[in-house]
Amino acid sequence: MLRLNLGDLLTWQEEEYVVAAARPQTALLRRLADNETVWIDVPSLADEIVVTDRVAPPDVGEPTLALEPISDDELEAARWWVPHLNEIAHGVPDPDVPAAVPRPGYGPGTTKWDRTTLKVEELTAAGHKTSARSLQRKQQRYNRHGLHGLVDRRTIVGGSGVPLPMTAFLRPCSRCSRRHEATRPSRSRH
Repeated sequence: MLRLNLGDLLTWQEEEYVVAAARPQTALLRRLADNETVWIDVPSLADEIVVTDRVAPPDVGEPTLALEPISDDELEAARWWVPHLNEIAHGVPDPDVPAAVPRPGYGPGTTKWDRTTLKVEELTAAGHKTSARSLQRKQQRYNRHGLHGLVDRRTIVGGSGVPLPMTAFLRPCSRCSRRHEATRPSRSRH
């Protein structure tokens, strides 16, 4: 039986989708072309679905990703990281190409840390300031959530792609503090 996991990239009806939510018998698919979503019955459509990039199932209790729409620019930015992360993990930008040859510094005899350090140097020299820890976090999110895990979540708010201003954050906080003050017993002297 086909089992879909959050972040799996798949093809269905000649369109690319990412699994945005998954249950044992159903899944919410987000079409990459226009961010439209559709719930599907997995067992009845299993023969029509081709999983093109499978991610490991998430750990129990692991937080899931939000289901906000993703713009083409955000999706393209996420895809940009994939060959870099593959080169760190596997030594080549696309591990599915059998004839792929690692570049110098990424081949046999190098450790993952060596490849990470080299990648930091390359990206920084190319104007993409990053750190080894940032690359490790990106790799972890990619391993857990696939391409969807590489989308910069800081810019996605309710599908608008515009970050909330600080006042939107402070407003609920100030309401909480007022409510807290209102429920405090008064210290009046009689």
